[in-house]
Amino acid sequence: MDTTAQAALLRIQNMMMLCKQLKLPVQFKVSRIHRQEAPSPAAAAAAAAAVAAADAADHDMEQPANEATQELAVIVHVLSDYAFKKYLQHCSASDLMLLRGLLLKVETNAAMDRILSARVQQAFLPKFENEGQDSSIADAIVQHADERPMVVTIKHSGSLVTLSSQGFAAKNSLDNEYSAGAAVLLQAHFVRLLGCEAAAQQRLAALMDALQQRQLAISFEMVTGCHGHHGQLPAGEYLVATSAHTAGSSGQPEFLSWLSFLQLCLQFGLPLNDTWILPGTAAAAAAAARELLDHLALSGCPTGEALQQLTVLVEEPDTAAAAAAAGDAVDAAAAAAAARKGVHLPGTYPHEQWQGSRIEGFVVSQGQPVAGQQGWQQLLQLGQAMQRQVVRLEQCGGQQQLQRPYQWLLEQAGQWVCTYMGF
Repeated sequence: MDTTAQAALLRIQNMMMLCKQLKLPVQFKVSRIHRQEAPSPAAAAAAAAAVAAADAADHDMEQPANEATQELAVIVHVLSDYAFKKYLQHCSASDLMLLRGLLLKVETNAAMDRILSARVQQAFLPKFENEGQDSSIADAIVQHADERPMVVTIKHSGSLVTLSSQGFAAKNSLDNEYSAGAAVLLQAHFVRLLGCEAAAQQRLAALMDALQQRQLAISFEMVTGCHGHHGQLPAGEYLVATSAHTAGSSGQPEFLSWLSFLQLCLQFGLPLNDTWILPGTAAAAAAAARELLDHLALSGCPTGEALQQLTVLVEEPDTAAAAAAAGDAVDAAAAAAAARKGVHLPGTYPHEQWQGSRIEGFVVSQGQPVAGQQGWQQLLQLGQAMQRQVVRLEQCGGQQQLQRPYQWLLEQAGQWVCTYMGF
């Protein structure tokens, strides 16, 4: 085992030990990879215990020649935000982040009593904080608005899933209605975007090849009408990409920077969220933006009106900035960029069409520093590319297999069963 693999295994062992010592509400769910049969409860318990073994030196990690092996997928399911926060309080900078959930790929010997390797296959970012429960994050974003821009996205009501070269995984499960629904919606997305099944299959194959070659995993919010919802029943079913990470050089997942993530999604035509970026040149401007967001969310403002007000907020001219940059602008586009207070990056699936007529809320985060007017110009260009990938609900033409593809498949399966049973 090379040093990278050893570091990855040690991080996982330490994480599981710390969860046990802190008595955190964390579940470990184990299943075999590329096997039809599931492991017995005893085998699953043995595998989890082996991964949690603290002292790797007590085991010979080298695999004997020609020894049969088992590959296991281990879901690390964090049952509460409390568990995640307590772990953060006690872990060190060198420890594996527990995040919101992990999917581990573990290789054992045939008897599953010795670990040969283990690494993080897919990871979920921590859940955002509700401002009513903890306003400190929003306060910090406002206070540091002169250093880093404020980034606002729409809250979509759905379920978390991740995709790697091994396929989809849900936050706490594998090979069920959540991973199946995500696979159906990704295929349907490419059909909507490209116009035919053949092109969609080619794009999907190219994406899966890239995930394998670059050891990438991509997280999505999956919105359907049959997996549970928090607000209105959505008018259509869709995915929204939220983040991406690599396996990392030392076993710690490394999330792509915000700009690299957008470029990856645009390269493969993955669905993105509506995003508003406010430079926030002063804390007062950021505080005003926060007050507007609070008003829109708490008043149950119609989605279309809320999004229009946000767009006006970032696009209305900043006369001071325009005057300062007028002499330096090399063309009309640069001058226009200088005169704006921010940038709106349009989402692939307009919320007011696909999700519903009422906004549920906004997610506010601290963005990465933008490198002067050149950086803002690059963001404007990204926005133009994202505009070309917008999918409107009317493009489905009322076809349920395009508008609600997973629900349509379930209904077709139900009709087939009824016909087969003679009902």
